Amino acid sequence: MYDTTASPRARGDAPSTFALWSLRDDVELESRDRGHDLIVHSLYGELRLRRPDPLLRTALDRMTFGPISLENVFDMPPGRLGADASHPVLWPTLNRLRHLLVRSLGVDDPYGPFLSAVPVSTDAVFRPYEVEYGVPIALAPDASWERCTRGKGLKVRTPDGPFLLVLHRPEAIWTAMAITHPVSVDQVLSQLPITRRLAREIIGYIGATSLLSSLPGGRGPSGSGGGTALTPS
Repeated sequence: MYDTTASPRARGDAPSTFALWSLRDDVELESRDRGHDLIVHSLYGELRLRRPDPLLRTALDRMTFGPISLENVFDMPPGRLGADASHPVLWPTLNRLRHLLVRSLGVDDPYGPFLSAVPVSTDAVFRPYEVEYGVPIALAPDASWERCTRGKGLKVRTPDGPFLLVLHRPEAIWTAMAITHPVSVDQVLSQLPITRRLAREIIGYIGATSLLSSLPGGRGPSGSGGGTALTPS
């Protein structure tokens, strides 16, 4: 049923996953006031960050080039900051920029992240989703799928959803396809050639984007968007 040669993580290896952060493709940074302030330009306008901490500035600069581990910027062990980057230097600004932050699930190999959640609404909030193994879940019935125009992978979105979900690797695609109808996480695990931990991580990211529907006796989306919707190129 599944081509387990398609990915090195499909043969049962236990991957070490971690949160990756980047800025949307439309975001540009500009220094003003002799370099003291940082202006964040995007399709939504501009935001001024007054005298940002040097480490925060470094993190944002790196995010314009692609997904990064924030622990690397702060010289911390992987996973130390957690999925919400609850750090006194980072959190206030990252929370302010949450509608511009792309959240990816990374892994310790050279093949790139499993999936990425791209905000497409000013109200987009990536909320942690706690996965319960015996509880039924399903993708929203109005979710649509399309192939990525650049590179491999699939995109999943709903008409008014706050996020565009990009499935980069087979494990993420398999998992998302397995929950197109109501199913428990235990049932998903019985179908897929991936580890229990990885399935939990992938479903947690999908749930955090509000792409799961509400089910009787189950859990639904942890939030939704209602702001101005813009899709990055």
